[in-house]
Amino acid sequence: MKSKQFWILGMVFLAMMLACFGCHPADSKLVAAGIGVSDLEKSTDFYTRVMGMKVKTCVRQKGLEQVVLEFVDSKGSDVVLLHYTDDSHPNYTNNPDKLVFYVPDAYALAAAIAAEGLRIVSPPKAQPTMGNVVVGIATDPDGYWIEMVQDPTLTVAYLGAVGIGVNDLEASADFYTRVMGMTEQYRLKIPYLMDEIILQYAHEGGGSAVVLMHYLAPKNYADLPLKLTFAMNDPRATLGAIEEEGLEILVAPKGKANFTPATYGLAKDIDGYLLEILQSTQMPPQANR
Repeated sequence: MKSKQFWILGMVFLAMMLACFGCHPADSKLVAAGIGVSDLEKSTDFYTRVMGMKVKTCVRQKGLEQVVLEFVDSKGSDVVLLHYTDDSHPNYTNNPDKLVFYVPDAYALAAAIAAEGLRIVSPPKAQPTMGNVVVGIATDPDGYWIEMVQDPTLTVAYLGAVGIGVNDLEASADFYTRVMGMTEQYRLKIPYLMDEIILQYAHEGGGSAVVLMHYLAPKNYADLPLKLTFAMNDPRATLGAIEEEGLEILVAPKGKANFTPATYGLAKDIDGYLLEILQSTQMPPQANR
């Protein structure tokens, strides 16, 4: 990691956003899913060498280091590895959260993960109730579930969804649909394990899905080191709606109320997950040519 250059978080986002001169607000999107990791270098190695992602940027701010990863030219959201360097000491291991990847070959990926000495929770196999789609589950170095969904037509893998453990499925579904503007896609009951509600921005380019998961066995869902980064058409209105729910606003947008690509806010959802709110942007036509 020493060879990587770090920037202060605010300056990174400011530079990225202001590069889009002449942009206009765009539709909502899940930009990235962040997971807390105990060893930043080890997890970066796993997600790049084994999972095939690329380092997009690295960020260091007071009390927190982040590595942003992507599948180049994929349609999913980014993955952000978070490691806290303050005195918060979050629990990084075996949290009730998961990353769902759509991959060309789930069998090969499972074998590569097993070769790292990591646990294969469920070997890849065809699921008759899902049209015989091949699905497998493994773990990353901190015990986060890596769900592998095979799609042989893919040339590039992508993050299909991020799963977050929640205390109250209905309350969380209400929050993410009514306040965050997501759309419920479908529900799943996984026998003896959990119930799920899958949410997404249904328009093209809306990013990965969010899977709300409530386990049948007792789990700790409060204040886990996970962050969801959203790009919203009106961040101030979104943060205002979150505040009206009685939830914590950690960083409120500053400056004028009109559109500015540098708008940034930070809040918490009803289980304490971090919600990073950015201004969505649409490139001007001449920039797309």
